[in-house]
Amino acid sequence: MPGWSEILEEIQAEQAKIEDAKKQNPQHPALFRLSGADVVRRKYLAEMATHTGRNVIIYASGWLQKSGLPADYIIVHPSDIDGFMEVVKSCDKTRPLDFILHSPGGSPEAAEQIVNYLRQKFSDIRVIVPNMAMSAATMMACAADIIMLARHSTLGPTDPQMTLRTNTGDRLIPAHALKADFEAAKVAAASKAYMAWAPILGQYPPGLLAQCTSALKLTKLLMKNWLKTYMFKGEKNAAMKAARIAKFFADDKHFTHGRPLMREQLRKAGLKIDDLETDGKLQDLVMSVYHATTHTLGGTFAAKIIEGHAGKGYFKQFVPPQLRPAAQ
Repeated sequence: MPGWSEILEEIQAEQAKIEDAKKQNPQHPALFRLSGADVVRRKYLAEMATHTGRNVIIYASGWLQKSGLPADYIIVHPSDIDGFMEVVKSCDKTRPLDFILHSPGGSPEAAEQIVNYLRQKFSDIRVIVPNMAMSAATMMACAADIIMLARHSTLGPTDPQMTLRTNTGDRLIPAHALKADFEAAKVAAASKAYMAWAPILGQYPPGLLAQCTSALKLTKLLMKNWLKTYMFKGEKNAAMKAARIAKFFADDKHFTHGRPLMREQLRKAGLKIDDLETDGKLQDLVMSVYHATTHTLGGTFAAKIIEGHAGKGYFKQFVPPQLRPAAQ
């Protein structure tokens, strides 16, 4: 199976070909918009679709490659629906979809919009997680007919992250953690220890606790409805199974929002999971797509990629302020 370094070597070889072509055709604008990472990533997306006979879409962000990016560039965000509309229009909607998902999560409302859109377009969706699909991305995975995971793949707890503008910048804080803060402050209110909470609570906007409660209820409701409607469709006790799994993911017993929930644990919780290693060729193709995508995210200004096997793609880029052209 091609690893991270082998895919990098392939990208570098393709980049060398592009540089040679630029010298031969200096007036060809398409060559100057192309990179070796683009060639390799698109090659493996197309090969995967040929191997499975299914549509393929990857949705990935560079939160592991680029630290300090504004949250909107890497999380599941309402603007992502534009990318999905662009990519899906080139797909054959009579065929099922393989949805490769690599995301830290984000807005449950944005996840709901994306899931509703994809489910209107495709009657059969298999979500493939080559590494991590956390929080709202876990919710999206649970809207699949089946989830495919590797041994190292993880989903995560679904307590939503709230975006807070603090004195040190925007931060994503899990709803369970915020509620725990309020509870601790309430206990401290009976003593002078309350004063230590004053600067912290002073940064929280009015209505935040109610928003946390509502967001937690929403994530459980969406998970329950999607599992019942898709993964457990037509099964006896589908609603009960779905409710139990939704509660498992939303519970604060996982201790941290980023807790990795591994394949066997998820299978034991009741999810329908296929092992990626069962089909060696598919495993090679999925991981090649993933590695090529992470090289793109790590080596270019791309912060988020939504791309399909048919060549359509949507890229959200972040250019650091020091590299932006000076204002005229």
